[in-house]
Amino acid sequence: KIVCQADTPGWDPAVAQQAMEQCLTKNGDKVDAVLAMNDSTSDGIWAALKAQNLNGKVKIIGGHDGSLTAVQRVLAGDQVATFHPDGVQLGDSVAKLLQTALADKDAADAGVINGTFDNGYVKKGVPTVFGKENLISADNVQQEIVDHKIFTKEESGKGIAAGSDFCKAR
Repeated sequence: KIVCQADTPGWDPAVAQQAMEQCLTKNGDKVDAVLAMNDSTSDGIWAALKAQNLNGKVKIIGGHDGSLTAVQRVLAGDQVATFHPDGVQLGDSVAKLLQTALADKDAADAGVINGTFDNGYVKKGVPTVFGKENLISADNVQQEIVDHKIFTKEESGKGIAAGSDFCKAR
């Protein structure tokens, strides 16, 4: 059952925190989970939950960007997961597009354009590379974050994540 819904212009953590505080008040702190569309909004949601000692009890689902604070919340068990763009795939796509442009060819010739989106200005849609998204969970932080050199194990294991199994493992 959806008990609250709020937009967060600009992914502003302060706006997300205020919306979460209002939701908790409206529902007497009886919220099971929160779906967040971005890690910045997750930051605000988590702050509101923590203020009521509900962090880790009310799960944050979603988020996007694989920010350091989100990775730490995932390790601590306060957030179910986050997503991070696959940097290797995006880098390969950019390189192919640049090679195509330097050869004075059409971008479609690069073989990486895999869709279009309407940006409100182009009626037919803008040629787009939709990149792969990697799910970041407590079980794969080593492979998806540390091994890809997004954050070190030491960075990931600071703050609320310090007591996590990931940080305790050698």
